[in-house]
Amino acid sequence: MISKLKSLIRSDIVQQHVKQFTRFGIALSIVIIFIGTLLGCYQLNGYISFRGMVLAQQSIATLWLLDLAPFLFAAWGYFFAIGFVEETEHLIEERTQEFVNRRGDLESTMQFKSHHDGLTSLPNVQLLLPRIAQGIQKLNEKDELAVLVIRINKFKEINYQFGSFGANSLLVQFAEQLKAILLEPFMLQPYMGMNMVARLQGSEFAILMPRLRADHQFEDLLEKISQMTQMDFVLDGKSVKATATIGVALCSSDSESEEILLHRASVSLQWSEKEDKPYAIYNAKMDQEFKNSETVLGDLNTAIARDAYSLLFVPRYTLTTKKIVGAEAVVHFEDEKYGTVHANKLLTLVEGGDIKHALCASLLKHAIEQLGTWQRGKQKMPLSVQLIDLSNPKLPQYIASLLEENQVSPKLLTLEISEKACLTDKNNAKDILLQLSKTGIKLVVSDFCSGFTSFEYLTQFPIDAIKIDQNFIKRLSSDTQKLKTVRTMVNVAKTLKLETVASGIENEETFVTLQKLGCKLGQGTFLSNPLTASGLLKLVE
Repeated sequence: MISKLKSLIRSDIVQQHVKQFTRFGIALSIVIIFIGTLLGCYQLNGYISFRGMVLAQQSIATLWLLDLAPFLFAAWGYFFAIGFVEETEHLIEERTQEFVNRRGDLESTMQFKSHHDGLTSLPNVQLLLPRIAQGIQKLNEKDELAVLVIRINKFKEINYQFGSFGANSLLVQFAEQLKAILLEPFMLQPYMGMNMVARLQGSEFAILMPRLRADHQFEDLLEKISQMTQMDFVLDGKSVKATATIGVALCSSDSESEEILLHRASVSLQWSEKEDKPYAIYNAKMDQEFKNSETVLGDLNTAIARDAYSLLFVPRYTLTTKKIVGAEAVVHFEDEKYGTVHANKLLTLVEGGDIKHALCASLLKHAIEQLGTWQRGKQKMPLSVQLIDLSNPKLPQYIASLLEENQVSPKLLTLEISEKACLTDKNNAKDILLQLSKTGIKLVVSDFCSGFTSFEYLTQFPIDAIKIDQNFIKRLSSDTQKLKTVRTMVNVAKTLKLETVASGIENEETFVTLQKLGCKLGQGTFLSNPLTASGLLKLVE
């Protein structure tokens, strides 16, 4: 390109400028000679004539020098043009080379940015998918390829607590931890080929293991990876325990595409999260289960619109006297195809979807209407309801109108809130809960100690009680660590003058242990199964 420019400059441009400056020089010299001759003629004769001008040219030596001017100006024009073109040529060469260098740097930068994550500098999905495809094509009969999708648990809560800067810091630290895991001996032994870590989106990462050996112990490998992703990270000077869930898809032939394989890993990740497992390996039943979940959600949406579901009531007892002092209202939904859907699973399914807004409003309406029915029947039975949607600022007015319409005292209503619901928008949640508390409604943290900021609620939110999550209650008597944790919860509640409610009491041994720990209230299958409204009243009587 530069050589072409040079030849162009040396041919057309040089010729044009030589001609231009030569003509200009000759014209200028002729004008000067003519003027000089006129002046010389006048000086010699006192007047100007053609004969006098010829005489001046012959007799005045200065005019002889001027007669050389056309040749001098022609030479000046030529050499000036050559110098000008050479200077221009040098400048163009420098600028062109600078442009070429910058374009190369820009292309390299754009290429890197298009295939790598801007925050962690890890490869992104645009680079991961071709690598998976290459790995599939190179598979031998006895080898397997593995794609692991890893998601940081409760990342939204961390984001809300520490802000985007803290959350980004966690993502960078987690990315470094994943890169370090790939260099561990247990990762290097079972496979052949170049492994890879990528960031997919949000708090999701992926590991590609292109050629696993036939004799590898993959379950052991996953267990070690899972353990190494459970670690403490430093955010804003605080140590935060972060965990992760892993979904895995394996491929042993070139019949699968890279998109399908990554999708399967994502499906297994969602399955392991819903089943509260640290990791899961994909199988075809998982896809079917998620299709079933979508069907259930569609049927539930229809049932909400038609009031085609009912409420069951879980009796709540004092653990010292085994006396019923209230109940918790739970959704009872019978799907035409899949039968009874457990209340906890139903709440998990609606979490994060728009259907939770409709379900929350409908659940509150039916629960408060039931309170009104009991109250009119001279039965004042306190009722607890899970508040699954805390994002609506008009919620206090809606609940107040339901209580007034059904002539129910706010003191009979208890609302249970999860840590996650509060963390979604702290300021909005706090404002809503303060309004509800002022009316006399009791507020309970329903999954105490299951998140990152449990104790923060006890000081910043108007909480009346804590409900110990059933995951802590199960196998309480045989698990020393759980026993210590529950004892601490009960003691903290006593210090802050809060009630404690134990959920999921399944046997007498757990019941007795909770009694000894000083827990006030409890519920679970050991005490009573969920009942209809009439069945609950009979049990109370």
